Amino acid sequence: SQGLPSYSATFANEDGRRVRLAQTPLYLDGRQVGALYAQIPLDLFAVSDRLDAFGGGGSFVLFQADSGEILVPPTDRAATPVEEGSILYDFLAKSADDDPSASQGGASASSMLLDLWSRQGAGLPDLLGIVDAGQSGIVTAPVDGRASYVCVAPVVNGSWYVCAVVPVE
Repeated sequence: SQGLPSYSATFANEDGRRVRLAQTPLYLDGRQVGALYAQIPLDLFAVSDRLDAFGGGGSFVLFQADSGEILVPPTDRAATPVEEGSILYDFLAKSADDDPSASQGGASASSMLLDLWSRQGAGLPDLLGIVDAGQSGIVTAPVDGRASYVCVAPVVNGSWYVCAVVPVE
């Protein structure tokens, strides 16, 4: 301990669960006398199925702010695979590039809007700026071929972020 609370990198514990080791210094009479360590299983933060608040249409991701590492992926099956340890921004870029609506033909207003967002980087520069600034925010982006709101907000001190992906409809 260097006198500051911290988290380790993600690792698999003896049970095979993905965890982070949390550390906080312990003080007695203003002097550090040790540190408390605890394994935090990341699956404790998983949101089962889809977000009920949006008619079952939303997805939840917990990620590391500075690296974009996905700590807790969505529990539902996305058309673009999301794995623990992958990078949120890479997932969003791939999801925009792999737009299934592009192969369906037809030029609906929705598909044209999705195509425009894809060519503009799927709102990623704005999303990166929001997270880098330690703020909450929302961008619009194509996710799995659907126009979506991508909302991010810091958790407590901002080292972890929640990301909710909710289709516009």
